[in-house]
Order: sequence, then C-alpha cells, then structure tokens
Amino acid sequence: MNFGEFKTYGFDIGLNYLVNQNITLDFNYSYFDYPIDEDKLENDFNGDGIVNKLDLLVNAPKNKASFGVN
Repeated sequence: MNFGEFKTYGFDIGLNYLVNQNITLDFNYSYFDYPIDEDKLENDFNGDGIVNKLDLLVNAPKNKASFGVN
C-alpha cells in the first residue's frame, strides 16, 4: 500500500578478511533512517490527524550489524 511521501537514507558496509585458506572473518553494518514531515497530512496513515513515526510502516531497524567466521 502506498501513501504520502517519505524520504529515506542510509548506507551499508561489508568487510571480509581472509585469515588463512580455511578461515574468513566477515563483518556487515547497515544504517537506515527517515525524517518525518509532520506538516503533510497526506502522510497520516491511520487518519488520527497527527503525523508521526507510527504512520510510516517500515519494518527495518535503524542499525543492523553482523559478524561471521567461516
């Protein structure tokens, strides 16, 4: 479902390190965020007359990191 207008921004970074021919270290980090324009009522998804972060249905964490050893 689409509604309103939101701008998002973020970045991803990944690092891989070869310890030896049998071991690899992996690290990944992601950052995701979005400002909310509270003056645009077309962004009011639930129709309560107030625009806030609850009106943006984003199922993504602001920060995400992972580490792996293979």
